[in-house]
Amino acid sequence: MHSTTSKLRETLARAPCNSAYARHIQKSLQYVDFYGGSVPTAPKGKTERDLLEEEFEFLRDDSNDNGTGTNDTAKEIAKKYYENLFREFALIDLSRWREGQVALRWRTKQEVLQGLGQFTCASLTCPRHAAAPTEESIDEFRLDDTGDNNKSETGEGVGLETFEMNFGYMEKGVKKNALVKVCRQEA
Repeated sequence: MHSTTSKLRETLARAPCNSAYARHIQKSLQYVDFYGGSVPTAPKGKTERDLLEEEFEFLRDDSNDNGTGTNDTAKEIAKKYYENLFREFALIDLSRWREGQVALRWRTKQEVLQGLGQFTCASLTCPRHAAAPTEESIDEFRLDDTGDNNKSETGEGVGLETFEMNFGYMEKGVKKNALVKVCRQEA
């Protein structure tokens, strides 16, 4: 109650004195002061992020996009976001692997430019992710067949290895499988 009326008072202080909006705010405050209660707040609409979280799929099926849905805007937002992802390497979250829960996600443009998941291991908690790589460090962590370039600054081998793994999961009641490339550090 107090936060709504205090916001109205701040708005009233900023509004021009004789505007219709200022008079409306002033009358609303007088009403609340006299009768008590609070000024009803307008319900918040859904943001683009909310719509994206509702409609996003790790593996998108274009045949489902052609059907008429209840929320075409949300589907368009999710489709556009999916098209902007870089789906060659995936990043993996193993923080809850003991509970049988593993999370994979595609890399964003910023993560591709930083080399996350390709020149460093794919784990989201990798200590090598803390510092943004430079040109020299990217050259040091290049993946090749010989492994000569997989050396850290101290000269020891980083031991990066790229492999494809089958990722099976349930999404919106449908079982899906994906082959994803991940890059991990050898133990």
